[in-house]
Amino acid sequence: MHNRNIPSKNKLKRLSSCRDDIQQELKELAIHDKIFFYIILEKNGQAHQLHSGDLEKIHNHDPCKTHIIIEPHPSIPAIQNCGWNQVWINTDDEKKLLKKNNAANTPEILKYRTPLLEVMYKAIDKFWLNYNSNYPPKSDEIVNWLWAQGIAKRNALVIDTIIRPEHLKSGGNKSRKL
Repeated sequence: MHNRNIPSKNKLKRLSSCRDDIQQELKELAIHDKIFFYIILEKNGQAHQLHSGDLEKIHNHDPCKTHIIIEPHPSIPAIQNCGWNQVWINTDDEKKLLKKNNAANTPEILKYRTPLLEVMYKAIDKFWLNYNSNYPPKSDEIVNWLWAQGIAKRNALVIDTIIRPEHLKSGGNKSRKL
């Protein structure tokens, strides 16, 4: 039953790399068999799904290192040391939990939506969340993109003004000497 549908290694990440509050929630979900945790086997480097009993043993004994019994297989030892630092999670499970937590913690006012607000949020995401501070987007670029989304020119100009960071409202991109 276990070890079926094990995610590829690029879909796994160490539990210890998650925020503490997320770790706690993920541990609770795994102990109650709602999600699965994995270890990377020392002998062959393969991912192995942990049983909820393994997780309880890690939780109730030495959380840094305890012995777990792995299903017998000729290519791996029957016992391996494991602690929370050796536990891996499926990144999809973490994303689902973060999405659920974000939705639950979103203030009511931010749940209010209109078509203009939706396009404004898309513009923020597209132009400002990861912008290069050496080359911030120009107003014309943002206004033209908004206009292409079906937003009236006047509204596009207002949205550009609203979403532009304050320190960039003082008069356009300055020329830079290379």
